[in-house]
Amino acid sequence: IDALNMETSQRGYLLSGVGKFLEPYKETIVILDADVEALAGLIDGQTHVAHLSSLRQQVADLKSIIESHIKRVNARRLTVKDLDDSRKRMERLRATLDAIVSDEKSLLAGREQAALDQERHYQYTLFM
Repeated sequence: IDALNMETSQRGYLLSGVGKFLEPYKETIVILDADVEALAGLIDGQTHVAHLSSLRQQVADLKSIIESHIKRVNARRLTVKDLDDSRKRMERLRATLDAIVSDEKSLLAGREQAALDQERHYQYTLFM
């Protein structure tokens, strides 16, 4: 997921109100939605369920921010706080994605080790 491109696109839109800036955001959010749903079919364990729930909420938050600004882009000027809040949301999204990847790498390493141990056990049994 190109979170940096998505964030840059979102900020460009929030600063300018120009819809063209949203194109990379819209493309990335479609991919993110599909990836989250694909991930839902692969998860196991409470940690993954919690990460997925958090990720879904963060994606919904991002969408609501853009939707609310589309509705009122000319109603008020954005403040530095608005942009900082947006940056913090993207940082949380990236942290959640990093945690998911880290957990998966850890699980994979454990499964690979278990497979090697099982293979060694079978080899030992065959030669005995």
